Amino acid sequence: MTHQRPNADQISALQEQTLVSVHTAYRDNRDNLDTNLLLALPLIDSENTMIGMVTVESMPFFSFQPKTLRLLAIMAGHMADMIQEHLRIPEQSTSDWRHFEFQLARVISDAREHKQPSALIHFPLTDATTAAHITQRMQQMRRARDVIASPSNAPENQLAILLPLTDELGCAAYLQRLTDDIRRQSGQNLASIACIQHQQISRTMNSAEWLDRVQKEPA
Repeated sequence: MTHQRPNADQISALQEQTLVSVHTAYRDNRDNLDTNLLLALPLIDSENTMIGMVTVESMPFFSFQPKTLRLLAIMAGHMADMIQEHLRIPEQSTSDWRHFEFQLARVISDAREHKQPSALIHFPLTDATTAAHITQRMQQMRRARDVIASPSNAPENQLAILLPLTDELGCAAYLQRLTDDIRRQSGQNLASIACIQHQQISRTMNSAEWLDRVQKEPA
């Protein structure tokens, strides 16, 4: 492995803990621009710990659009969390709730740093049979990034679902699809068997505290 002295882009990305592109460097430091890098991208997890950096020497010019750079920054955060989760949770562990907490921390960070919409839903259910049935239907409707788990520190028959990249209309549409599905499958009205509460995750809301509070409320 060859060790090279960090250049100006890398130093700036380390100091600012943010993505630095050749456009940023040219705009802010055009007189001293001396780098073969087009992009320096720090890997920062949802606890604001930087665990590494990705540097890019070649990429298509059109990739420097603000939307693309923002997407790269979001992906870098998710990569950092995936690495941290793998390191912190033993491979033999089956803690679905711990995984849920990792993902919740990430979408809260995405809302704070990138204004990405996500939704959080809490289901206190009437009995174990109902919980098992609804969980099964949720799993069948689950999108790739959705996370479903039972809170580990709450009474039985509670479910939480995290819907990343889902705005208020998307959350309402999801709940309507689930309601229609439960009615078709069992003839039951979802509202009569679960006191559903949901919240849009935003930079101003403490969604982790909200979820902890609603877990403890009587059904």
